[in-house]
Amino acid sequence: EQDRLAREKAEQDRLAREKAEKDRLAKEQAANAKLSVGEKISSIESKLNISNKLLDDYRSDIDERTKKSDQLIKSLDSIVKERDLDLKAYIGESDPNYKGPARKFVSTTQQNAQLNALKSQIAANKRVFDDLIFDFENANRARLNEMKEKGLNNEETKQLNDYYQNVLDDLKNKKQKYIDLEKMADLKIQQINDAKEEEKQRRIKKAQFDSEQQRIEKDQSNLENIKNSTSNGQTQGQEVSGNLLDDEPITNDIPIVQKMNNVASGYYMVLGKFKDTKQRDAFIKKVVSEGGTSVNQFYNIYDATYYVFLGKYDELGTATKELSKRGTKSYNKKMKIVQVQ
Repeated sequence: EQDRLAREKAEQDRLAREKAEKDRLAKEQAANAKLSVGEKISSIESKLNISNKLLDDYRSDIDERTKKSDQLIKSLDSIVKERDLDLKAYIGESDPNYKGPARKFVSTTQQNAQLNALKSQIAANKRVFDDLIFDFENANRARLNEMKEKGLNNEETKQLNDYYQNVLDDLKNKKQKYIDLEKMADLKIQQINDAKEEEKQRRIKKAQFDSEQQRIEKDQSNLENIKNSTSNGQTQGQEVSGNLLDDEPITNDIPIVQKMNNVASGYYMVLGKFKDTKQRDAFIKKVVSEGGTSVNQFYNIYDATYYVFLGKYDELGTATKELSKRGTKSYNKKMKIVQVQ
């Protein structure tokens, strides 16, 4: 009976101890639930009597570096959005259907200076980030050695190791995300710049085309006026200066002019070449007065010269035959064949 009573008391004591431990753990869990992750880790480190220097030393650095990175990325993203809005407004200037807001354009030089200043900050921040990761890895390695020397190897030490490994992984992920976002922003800005340059070149070509069309129309109108206002013999006998053919050597070689807009390919019977429009007009008037009423002209954009001609032929043989029977008019004594490809 005494043995039985002793066994019952021992069992009651065991149950009481289990209940007390459960109550303690429950209280501890309730207290831990109110703690932040960092506070829980600090609590475990204090309980295991190991240094919590790693948490204390790097918590503020990590928070500050992460915050700084986020700010720089937001600034970079803001620049990208501004550039994109500039591009849309720039393209919209020539689109009557564009309904976007009017924008005050900032010079490219000023934009690039702003971007370069931000890029310098980003580069500096990346270096600090690298240093932070390097120092944290070394400090974590020292912490692991300390725990190993103390023979600590239980569930709580595993929680510590997992926590610090997650912190390190998170730092590396933040750095990689930082780099990836920067690359994406660089690519986007380059695409925007390329699109803006393409639009600029399109405008230049359009302006050149419009200007060329205006010149062609003006030249054609001027030619018609000369033909209509000049009668046969009106300027006969007058010498005209400025004909560049006068200075070119006589040769059988056929000059070649590269393909140009609004100038058909073929072989032209060129009478004169002029840089000065007044000298050109005087020569055309002379040609018309001597019966060359079919006289015409084209403008060579490559040497900024007007070519005055009588006819155009598709075949070289035909052009050569015409050249051989050019006659004895004063205006065609220097006539030569010029090919426009």
